[in-house]
Amino acid sequence: MKFTVSQIVNAVNGKLLCGNENDIITSVSINSNNILENSLFVPIVGENTDAHKFICDALSNGAYACFTQYESLCNNHKSWILVEDTKKALQDLAKAYRSTLDIPIIGVTGSVGKTSTKEIIYSALASEKNVFKTPGNFNSQIGAPLSILQISDEHQIAILEMGMSMFGEMQRLSDIVRPTHAVITNIGLSHIGNLKTQENIFKEKIHIRDFIDDNNNIYLNCEDKILNEYNNSLDHKCKSFGFNSEFDVFAENISTNDNSMTFDLQLENNKSQKILMNVPGVHNVLNALAAICVSLDLGLDISNIKTGLAQYQSPDMRQKIYTLDKNIKLIDDSYNAGPDSMKTALALLKSVSKQKRKIAVLADMLELGDISSKTHFDLGYDVIRNDVNVLITIGPEAKYISDCTKQNAENITVKHFNNNTDAFSFLSSIISDDDVILVKGSRGMKTDEIVKNLLDSF
Repeated sequence: MKFTVSQIVNAVNGKLLCGNENDIITSVSINSNNILENSLFVPIVGENTDAHKFICDALSNGAYACFTQYESLCNNHKSWILVEDTKKALQDLAKAYRSTLDIPIIGVTGSVGKTSTKEIIYSALASEKNVFKTPGNFNSQIGAPLSILQISDEHQIAILEMGMSMFGEMQRLSDIVRPTHAVITNIGLSHIGNLKTQENIFKEKIHIRDFIDDNNNIYLNCEDKILNEYNNSLDHKCKSFGFNSEFDVFAENISTNDNSMTFDLQLENNKSQKILMNVPGVHNVLNALAAICVSLDLGLDISNIKTGLAQYQSPDMRQKIYTLDKNIKLIDDSYNAGPDSMKTALALLKSVSKQKRKIAVLADMLELGDISSKTHFDLGYDVIRNDVNVLITIGPEAKYISDCTKQNAENITVKHFNNNTDAFSFLSSIISDDDVILVKGSRGMKTDEIVKNLLDSF
């Protein structure tokens, strides 16, 4: 990004209260402690904190300019730009900058697996191209605009996560991001407390295509029942992927072990390719298929795509597998949790453990609204189906997982706790050689504390 203060004022329909309209701004931050040279500070007004109180800190730390919603605050020789709403101004600035970019931009959305899919697409594309990707999970109404503003002239392709939890959010993000291509990973139950039905979730997520040219694809994981149902009825060019030979791109002969997997890739031209990935889990095959679809359509060579996929490693806290002392394996999936990702994680635990003892440490799944207790209870059946030997649950909602498991399986050791400290104390007392441990829960449950304790202790 490279805008003058004057250009920023025009882009956000603001008013320059003081400062130099010719100053050059090359970065944007919402964190007053993370200020780069020539930066613009955007004070976000949150539920608990109004970041306007940090403006002076940001300017002292080197910011050249700031947005403000309060005209009376201006008391510095640097550039203060008055706007009606700082968050909207950030979005308007990102939209203006997006209009200057002439590169493919891949939007990635879905109820589960956005970050992993983005990272795998990145690995494939980066084998040939200079690629920008969303940092971490910056996929929100604030995070996505900040991501766009980090794209530079050197980048040839960008991959942006696009998340939503309320009605109208995907439509606003699509207007800002303007993806040229889009991947939808699945339609699950995440945020169903706000959106009420999976049909509503689909209707919201499909807004990702609102500004995609008719000649460019949206890529659908058609192993998802809802996406498969709409694959042939959407008034847009779609490319399907999955495990069925009826799909445009599909995988077969999947072989997975503790640390890697292979599969045969079948393309539209009936050519087959053997694909290796150094991560386990059948769900990662679907993520790889999305990456392959995008990469091939953008003109990459299949041999380079295969090299990129083989180099992929799981991000921290997202099914990252550690080998601890005494050959204990830890599956750290503590970043977040919903019903679909819980089921995927339990299936991964089963596939990795083989004949070893399986321990599942599961905490509350949040934001499920009226279906929370039933959804947690039903997850107990997945615990049983995946041959878990020891189940440890944490939190008031996760107790329903324990209740179901105890009622329907006598051979599983089940313990419930109200906090991570007590859960870890019990877990550490029972761990044996060769155990495989899965740790997962919603972000608010902070199950990464358990992971850190395990890494420190074993």
